[in-house]
Amino acid sequence: MMSTFIVREATDCDLPALFNLRADAEQRLRAKGLDQWYNTAEGRRVVRKWVDRGEMRLVTDEAGHPVACFALSGADPDFWTEEESAEPALYLYKLIVHGTRRDQGIGDAILNYATQQADKAGAEWLRVDCWQTNSQLHQYFLGRGFRVVDVRSAPGRNSGWLAQRPVSFPGRGVDVHLIETEPDLSPDGDRWDDQESVIWQRAALEVATMRAELHGQEIGAAAALEQAARRLERIGEEQRQRNGMTHRAFTGQNI
Repeated sequence: MMSTFIVREATDCDLPALFNLRADAEQRLRAKGLDQWYNTAEGRRVVRKWVDRGEMRLVTDEAGHPVACFALSGADPDFWTEEESAEPALYLYKLIVHGTRRDQGIGDAILNYATQQADKAGAEWLRVDCWQTNSQLHQYFLGRGFRVVDVRSAPGRNSGWLAQRPVSFPGRGVDVHLIETEPDLSPDGDRWDDQESVIWQRAALEVATMRAELHGQEIGAAAALEQAARRLERIGEEQRQRNGMTHRAFTGQNI
């Protein structure tokens, strides 16, 4: 029986769901003894950055419950050379399937979807970079048609296991179908939902993240609030600049 899931661009309103997916992945990695994704505050910052770029995708079931996420973008210059970055390729990042949904074919469906997007964009390759010590993830991709390009290191980074597969790869036949939809829009057609509850939710998330980042540091309450206010002001300005945008080019530095 075919299972149907929805894939769409993630918005600011999806941050709690994305944070939950990330937290679930962090717990499973720690249980396996891996040192990958151990910094929750940094993980939230990275997730927000991908959402702000418009490059994060959220996968939900037909009832709207989040089950997975991933990002599609350009080459990370920390690992891919200028010559490789100039080649027609699409890059897959931050692939997470919730632990309760594993072994249901969702990951394969996402890889098939990403390959189709790469083909539509005129790319020849779908590429990934993975944590160097996560051999289980390496085997996952190798079992799905990816071939190792190289293993490279960069200062302050633990990723660098690079692999690719051609867009001509047929993919794995799975009983999972992804339906693509547009991101949620507010009644006036803006890219961002400006309802008061959403604004306060975003503010609470920012303050909570800042609290985690500043834990143990000697900083007064007034200074902390001032930093939070500056951060929220910057985010608001970035969102206003992006109002109405529903597409992004597959370029730029990634984390």
